[in-house]
Amino acid sequence: MNIAVLCTLSTGLFAIKEALNKGVKIDRIIGLNPNKEINSVSISGYVDIKNFCKENSLKHFYVKDYSLKEEDASFLLDDIDLLWVNGWQRLIPDQFINKTTFGAIGTHGSCDGITRGRGRSPQNWALMMGAKKFELSLFKISPGIDDGSIIYTDFFSIEPYDNIKTSYLKVALSIARCIQSIYENPNIIDEAKPQTGVVEYFPKRIPSDGSIDWNMSAKDISNQIRALSDPYPNAT
Repeated sequence: MNIAVLCTLSTGLFAIKEALNKGVKIDRIIGLNPNKEINSVSISGYVDIKNFCKENSLKHFYVKDYSLKEEDASFLLDDIDLLWVNGWQRLIPDQFINKTTFGAIGTHGSCDGITRGRGRSPQNWALMMGAKKFELSLFKISPGIDDGSIIYTDFFSIEPYDNIKTSYLKVALSIARCIQSIYENPNIIDEAKPQTGVVEYFPKRIPSDGSIDWNMSAKDISNQIRALSDPYPNAT
């Protein structure tokens, strides 16, 4: 199976590295062109994929359009069987979803599961809310927002010492296990189950949201600080 990964975030590389360590063969990574000033300014955790690909003997391709609407899926996904979206905070156009044999897959979750934790920054929200666990789902990507059929679900605990970086490391380990399962048996993609239950969205976060309200409890302030550390704008 030839796998391509859409990734332009440093946190996404954690999961890719773990998947490679588990024997998953990845053909190429597609990332945002590093020459655009907007990358480092507006995308928290942006990374140039070139060095990672060179170190791991992977092909890499750059795109200029984060939305992918102006990009050529036929060229970027030539001879690719599966598109893994991992560290790409935009909806994926139909031409990319439909280009490969097995379609496109992604991961999302929250402290309340995928349906009740759609939207952005679910790991940050989980830490700020003082959650004790995180539920992560691997799903088939559809034109909607995190609403595709679920292939695999995994859980991990959130400990008092965790911050956003350790949370991402735990997610990386979880995602790698899911990807390994698909790599070894791609037919499980066809067994994906539609999502059910109440749908809720976390609000979008902006850097100014990191301002600490010193009237909050010490516990809430601590949760905000551990949720807003590198690679995000820190709590201030």
